[in-house]
Formats: sequence, C-alpha cells, structure tokens
Amino acid sequence: MLNPVSGKRTGTFFKGLGFRESKTDHKLLSTQMFSAFKLFSIALGILYFFLSGISTNTSQNVVDIVKWNLASLYHSKDYASFSKFEVSEETETRSYCLSHVENPEIFETKEPPTKVDIYIGLLLHSNEKSLVDSWIAETTKLLESLTQKGESVFLSIIEDGCEKSVKDQLRQFSRKLKELNFAFHIVLAEKFLGYPHRIYTLSRIRNCVLRPLILHEMSATRVLIFNDVTYQFERVLDLIEDRAHYDMKCGIDYFINNEKSLQLYDLWVMRDMNGDIPRAKYPFFNSYDNDRFVRRLPFRGYCCWGGIALLNGSLFQDGIRFRGLPKRPSSGYQSPAECPQSEINYLCNDIWEMREKANIYVYSSLFSVYRPEDLVPVSKHLNRLQTQKAEDITGISSPQHRPKSIVCCPWIEGVTNVSGATTLCFSNDPIYKLPEGPVRSR
Repeated sequence: MLNPVSGKRTGTFFKGLGFRESKTDHKLLSTQMFSAFKLFSIALGILYFFLSGISTNTSQNVVDIVKWNLASLYHSKDYASFSKFEVSEETETRSYCLSHVENPEIFETKEPPTKVDIYIGLLLHSNEKSLVDSWIAETTKLLESLTQKGESVFLSIIEDGCEKSVKDQLRQFSRKLKELNFAFHIVLAEKFLGYPHRIYTLSRIRNCVLRPLILHEMSATRVLIFNDVTYQFERVLDLIEDRAHYDMKCGIDYFINNEKSLQLYDLWVMRDMNGDIPRAKYPFFNSYDNDRFVRRLPFRGYCCWGGIALLNGSLFQDGIRFRGLPKRPSSGYQSPAECPQSEINYLCNDIWEMREKANIYVYSSLFSVYRPEDLVPVSKHLNRLQTQKAEDITGISSPQHRPKSIVCCPWIEGVTNVSGATTLCFSNDPIYKLPEGPVRSR
C-alpha cells in the first residue's frame, strides 16, 4: 500500500514469508508478538543457564544468548516485530536522494566525468567547524598531491545538521574545488529525512554519497570513503599508492581516553580473521596481528573501517552497495540469519560472499581521529608503540575463507545505546559468536 504522507510503499516483513500489505489490525498483533518474543528470549536464557551448569562465564553467556535472540527475533520495531516499515530498497536515484534531505543546497560540476581514478566520499552529520576545517585542509593537500601524480578525482559530500559556519566552509571549499578544476558534488542540508531505524538510514545516506557508482553512471578504479574524521594526508596517500591487490583497505580510528592513554574507537565493526573483536586498549590485536601492528605492517581482517576505507572500484561495478537490513535467511551460510548490526558489517559480509576469499587489510600505519586536538597525541602514542615503517604487504598470509564464527554485537533499535553499540563490543573478552561460516567445504 502507499503511505498517504510519503507516497512510499509500506508493509510488513514476515520471516520466511516475504512482503505483505499492512493492515490496521496488525498493530495489536505486533504488540502481542513483540511481548511474546521477549518472554521467549528470557525463557531461553534461563533454560541455557540450567543446561550449561554453573561456571564463571555462565551469567554472561545467558545475557549474550538473550541479547542475540532479542536481536534476531525482533531486530527492530520497524523490521521484525510485525510493524509497518519501509521494505523497498529501491535504486538511489538523484530525485530519491534529494527528496530525503530537508532544504538541500547543491554545488556540483556541470558535466561530471564518467570515469575517474579515485572517487572520494564523505558523510558529515552535526559536526563541529574545527573537525571540518582540519578535514578540508588535509584533503586539499591530498587532492593536490594526487593531481601532481596524474590521478583524476571526483569528490562527493553530503552534510546535514552542521552549524552555519560549517556550511559556509563547505561553500568556500566548493569554490576552491572549482578553481582547482576538480569534479565534485556537494549537498548541504538542514537534516536528512531518514527512517525510524538508524542503521537502515545510514545505509541509504552512504549509498547517496556513492550514487553515481551504484547507478553505474561513473566508474572508479579506487573508492576512498571517509567518516567524519580527520587525518594526516601523507598516510592516506601511502594507502592509495600501495598497489597490492585488495578488495578493501582500512585505517584504524583512535581516541585519547580520560586516562590520557590510547584507545581504539570503532570496536563495533572490526573483526579479525578469527571473527573476534580487537581489544579496546593495547595490545589491541591477537599475537600475529599485533606483531605486524608494531612494525606498521598491514594484516588481514574479516571486516574493518576505522573512519577511512579504500574499496576496489570493481566491487561497485559488480553491484556492491550498502544495506541496512540483515538477510533472512543468509544465503549459502550456516546461520539462519545474519547478526543484525552495522551497515558496514553487512558490506563486509557481501564482499566475502561476492569474492569467496576476500582481500581485506587493516593498515596499521594509517590512523584517524574524531577530534583535531587528538591528532598529535595519537601520533605520539603510535610512535612509541610502532617501530618500523610499512613498505608493502610482504609476508602477509594468503587469502582465506571467512571465519566459521563471528562475534555478534547486535543492534536492537530502541534498546542498544547509540554511542556504545553493545557492551560486548567494548569488552576485552567477547565470548558469544554467531555461526557465519560457509557451508561449502574448504
């Protein structure tokens, strides 16, 4: 049916049954089923407690089992609790993307190229001027360096909810890009008109940043995507110039905690080749990865992001895109459903499914921060930990199948803390893994 306000098709998604039209009496069923799922999850946790016996980890196991069942059974009020939700993941057309920002102001190249060496995408949301100033300063240096090396570049930015001074800075940046003859598309908005579900909304905005690639209006050899971070342009330049074969390469994002020590920021997304989450504090990684980390060498990961990611442009030619909903059931894998988590984790899952043996690397020589004042102290901390400059991916392990199990940190809309994802993600000893390994024999 059509939503009378938005004009979009809405309805209900039933596990195993697909899409059905919404009806008024679904609302009561939704509430009843939602409560039933809660009770079922709690009962399952209690049953697990008695079947497992008493041990030091039992109570945490129960919590994890309950969390996972809550997430898998009613991923969100809008997805699996039989409520109305936007099921359509239609192509991110130009009109669609602009219809989902309030009072858009557009700056763009009149005739964008159809092919570039590097496509740069940035998503900004309610950011401070100091961060955007720093990003623009470093990116200007990066663009000038790439031009000197003969690389063609296209820049795409979507901003919403930033203060007026930030918008003024981006307007000025668009004029600078025009003077330097760079192709670009910049959208400034009061806010993004999203959906009730945070991860679904993020996936749609990211796709709008990458719209020309997704619609195959433009092709790029490399796709460089930024979160709202700042960085040192020389390190990103090294990432781009490393010509080793890859599907995805990422940096690592950090912050300085209240103890004035170095801490990893995005533990929710990163997974190593064992399917585990790194530690919040040093040593961050398992012994093999940490040995490469201290020598500033890259190492393999199942999934990464770290505020800055470089993707092989061929992924977009093959149809990759961000999505905000888990697959039900996951095609070709043991798990009946994906862990409902970040849109970036879904992207990694799709890369592995597309490539079978994906080349995803964490570059320990590249870092980013979310506050400009953290750039220098983070760099000093890393200089004490890392003793050698990376030259290549020499000695890195050969391509592998995806892990048989992956730590699940579920996002439950309305339950999960926005800033913290889940407490499991910030534990130094995450224990609950969701089976995600391939059915196919090795």
